[in-house]
Amino acid sequence: MSTPVSKNIAIFGGNGFLGRRICETAINRGYNVTSFSSSGKKPWNASADDQQWIDKVNWVKADVFKPDTYKDHLKDKDAVVHSIGVLFENADYKQKVRSKDGIFTQMKNFFFPPTPVEKAPVIEKDSKFSYARMNVESAVILGKTFIEAKEKSSDGKAPVFVYISADKKVPGTNGYIESKRQAEKEVSELEPKLRPIFMRPGFMYDETVHDDARAKFKLLLSFANTVNNTVLVHSLDGIIRPIISTQEVSKWCISKIEDDEFHGPLMLDTMVGKDQKD
Repeated sequence: MSTPVSKNIAIFGGNGFLGRRICETAINRGYNVTSFSSSGKKPWNASADDQQWIDKVNWVKADVFKPDTYKDHLKDKDAVVHSIGVLFENADYKQKVRSKDGIFTQMKNFFFPPTPVEKAPVIEKDSKFSYARMNVESAVILGKTFIEAKEKSSDGKAPVFVYISADKKVPGTNGYIESKRQAEKEVSELEPKLRPIFMRPGFMYDETVHDDARAKFKLLLSFANTVNNTVLVHSLDGIIRPIISTQEVSKWCISKIEDDEFHGPLMLDTMVGKDQKD
């Protein structure tokens, strides 16, 4: 295992829920961090604690579907993290889950469908935010652009491409996990010009951000995991999955970037310690 000498990293979606923690972890590990997003702005709900690292990140506006907006920035990067994508195929779901009880209401409807009298709101699909476009095409475009940017400045060592994938299918979504696996397959085909890493977390929570709705869902899943691990003796391991913090996923992400021999998927069970850590 070795650490990149220049330690330059680009994170697409670095102002998002997980992306910001990858930025933070990388900064704390001595990396030069550039975050790319459609707004180019810092996280919208940064806390006072975040100010210790947030101004050390280079926040850049870019469109992942338009390589000319970021290609030149990738020439000196050792690793690129793709932390963008959609869970639902509609344009405003991220705004909805940021509302007071948005994510809890949507997840509750998945596990406990409303009665015919109280119908759940219909999620209108938006072609611009389809799984194929946001979860697959964006990753392939970014991967190929990274290769092109590094071709003339290559030191013979394959640059690292991290794709934030997913552990299992999310109830209430059709095509989500399939798009994640398709993206993994297509990015894998770029090897050996890239060293691909596929992070497969499950439900994530932030250790420092107290979101009432997400906290409720975390409590529900934690209880289900406890029952599965003790009363049911792991009989529902394939259905009830462990939860993990964004901070823990970020630590694993940077750790595997620094491991020259690692490539391929990093499973949730490994990250939560069910498998022996390497």
